[in-house]
Amino acid sequence: MLSAVITALLLLASGCEGLPTYETPLSGRWSTLPNITRDGLEYPRQEHAAVLVDDDIYVLGGILPWNGKEYATTNIVQKYNMITGTWTEMASMPAALNHANVAVVDDKIYCLGGLEALDETYWNATGRSAVYDPTIDKWSVLPSMPEGREIGSAATLVVDDTIYLPGGLAYTNITYDQEGTVSRFTSYNVRTQEWAILPDLPAPRDHAGKGIYQDMLYILGGRAFGNKNVVSTVFGFNLTSHQWSTGYEPMPIARGGVASASIGSQMFTAGGEGDRSTPTAVFPEMQAYDAAKNTWIKYADMPLPIHGSDAVVYRGEIVIPGGGIVTGATLTPVVQTFKPPIQDLGEQGMSPMVMVYQVIIDLPRMLLTR
Repeated sequence: MLSAVITALLLLASGCEGLPTYETPLSGRWSTLPNITRDGLEYPRQEHAAVLVDDDIYVLGGILPWNGKEYATTNIVQKYNMITGTWTEMASMPAALNHANVAVVDDKIYCLGGLEALDETYWNATGRSAVYDPTIDKWSVLPSMPEGREIGSAATLVVDDTIYLPGGLAYTNITYDQEGTVSRFTSYNVRTQEWAILPDLPAPRDHAGKGIYQDMLYILGGRAFGNKNVVSTVFGFNLTSHQWSTGYEPMPIARGGVASASIGSQMFTAGGEGDRSTPTAVFPEMQAYDAAKNTWIKYADMPLPIHGSDAVVYRGEIVIPGGGIVTGATLTPVVQTFKPPIQDLGEQGMSPMVMVYQVIIDLPRMLLTR
């Protein structure tokens, strides 16, 4: 009886008109979720952070649309529930930040520095840090970054109790495209609440893609001193030896400001700035670096090319809320999702039973958001 039900659900999900399909082409499948909203109105965001806690996607900080004077930096925090399909405003961040360095450890959200607006065009790095507890909707202050190590736009990654912050920006002047890209590398242990200084990157990088595979952290592409100076390099940091290495297959297309997320050994990079062939200068490409094979894989292009966003993985699906649709700042509230081909996920260890289970638990949300 159970096998018959499972078979029926799979057929329903893959073949009936009006429902999403899990029979994906080799290039994967793009779709959308409800736009970012606040008080019932669309609320575009860019240069924000996005993280996942259980079934909730949190969008933190960033910049708001042009108000005639500046792109205002915000401290607003919103969450999108993947089950109910609704947006809710939560407790605001202690400071208004864009390019914030945000990570999740044990279902708590850590914000470790970022860029704060000093005037209409100049953003400077701050080391102010705090932690958010979703169970009580409250922020608590943490020890700041070490003096002189303040950054925003770091390729923030988590391993066990430690949050790693390689590279980033010390400052940026959005009028003249002047940016203080850094190679500094720090980490923060959430248990001891202590900061550590780690070996510098092989070269300065900001707005880079990122990923973790086995005992290696990877830094994918990014920028070096301005959004026109995009690079294709891949750096790796060994967590055991604490050494950097550079002998990796470069990105097929140099890009900065990508939205990145990892599934298995693959590190997906979507969009980004630096496309001189288009008026928007924003790339549509979705490509993944497979760290197990040291190779890049091309997937379907984004329907709406973006940069300056973040990405999370929810049940094998990559979710990218908001971003910029023109180089610099032109914001969108659109939330895009990408489902990689099932056969690729299977190669990364997803068993047929896990695929079946995922279809069953995803059906209510699929019907709700269709």
